[in-house]
Amino acid sequence: MVKIISKNSKISHRGFTLIELLVVIGILAILATTAVLYLDPAQLLAESRDSQRLSDMDSIRSAINLYFSSAGIIVFPQSGNCADVASPQYWTSVAGGANTFLAGKTENASHSFDVDGSGYVPVDFNQITGGAPIYSLPQDPIADATYYYSFTCYTSTKQFEINANLESNRYTSGTENKEGNDGGDNATIYENGTKLTL
Repeated sequence: MVKIISKNSKISHRGFTLIELLVVIGILAILATTAVLYLDPAQLLAESRDSQRLSDMDSIRSAINLYFSSAGIIVFPQSGNCADVASPQYWTSVAGGANTFLAGKTENASHSFDVDGSGYVPVDFNQITGGAPIYSLPQDPIADATYYYSFTCYTSTKQFEINANLESNRYTSGTENKEGNDGGDNATIYENGTKLTL
């Protein structure tokens, strides 16, 4: 059907004026700026990475404790390098990771993620009844010279410490300060394990 419009009929084409569009754009800009300032996306991402680090530390600790409770031989495969020997070492998940433990330890050359005792946690998790509880040792979400996981052990008492560097304001200061309130001897590193003074 064809609609015929006479010359005398008026068609109203009402749209937004330039002023109205500018007002709406201004309001949206204010809302977006407020959201960015309030939510702080960089801190949210840092908190997410820190949550992963905390979870990884708990997974490693749980796997080592399971190893101690179920393995026939309770020993660190590379225990000759633990903290209570003549030439103590520490292991890290990245090459060149600084010593986050007490002074006097040197970096071990192993930076692999294997669970057979050759990884940066020198425990053969395959000795656990039923097999290793983790497929691979976890990697830090950033994995560089500042953010990595480190490990050292104490041979005579079969104790250990695993460390991670946290980055978010939430977990490095205030009431939820995980680094300063973990019971360890380093207030700027998150320490986990059974002996936090290695």
